[in-house]
Amino acid sequence: MARGGLILACATFVAWTSACDETTSDPSVLWRPAGPVPSLSAPIRPLDRYVMAKRDERCVVEVLRDDVVVETLEPDYACPRDLEMGERIRLTGMVCMREGGESAERNVPVVCPNPLTNAERDRRKAAAPKDGG
Repeated sequence: MARGGLILACATFVAWTSACDETTSDPSVLWRPAGPVPSLSAPIRPLDRYVMAKRDERCVVEVLRDDVVVETLEPDYACPRDLEMGERIRLTGMVCMREGGESAERNVPVVCPNPLTNAERDRRKAAAPKDGG
């Protein structure tokens, strides 16, 4: 029984290696590059950006499009204690960034103020299509 298995293995090996006898002078037949990798589409980013900017002693929530203020939301709010004049807090996905300070050291992630996240949420809900069901 073991001898029959050995003969079968040898016959398979001979058949397999005889198929490799075909040679070609064109190496491109043996290997072809897959071609360029299709580019992935860029992530879809919202058009509007929400910032809380310090104006005098109070802060306002502004809606920016292409870094231009398109709307200032009412009312104004108390500013976070560490926000200095001329700085703003920008909502960036799930985090907020403090930016616009005198030094780059102040441009750091911060806790998002509730008025800023609430304004973004409320405007997004208002712009969503109403469910007809």
